[in-house]
Amino acid sequence: MATIPGPATTLDGLTAEQIEAAPGPANAISGLLTVRSVGWSNPSDKQGTDWYAKCQPGEKAIAGGWDEIQGNARFTYNRPTPDDNAWWVHTFTAENTAPASGSIWVVCSK
Repeated sequence: MATIPGPATTLDGLTAEQIEAAPGPANAISGLLTVRSVGWSNPSDKQGTDWYAKCQPGEKAIAGGWDEIQGNARFTYNRPTPDDNAWWVHTFTAENTAPASGSIWVVCSK
């Protein structure tokens, strides 16, 4: 009669406790993504301005965005730069009532 093996107590030489303590997929990407931001501010004269939230050397812009905390501005660009090293936003103040300002951010990948 053949013997049926019992449950495994190791995997690739690691015990269950060692496997449980090992970093999982969420920890595997830790440190690979960084969010960087820069403030922007337009005067109230409808002047258009390009703004850039830049990645560090060796990083690539993979996402980004903007917010507006004051004023009334319009955004005509909201995209990565052609070389993918920054997030590019073009703003202009929509009304001559007050300046507009906010933040631009970029998600950078190593």
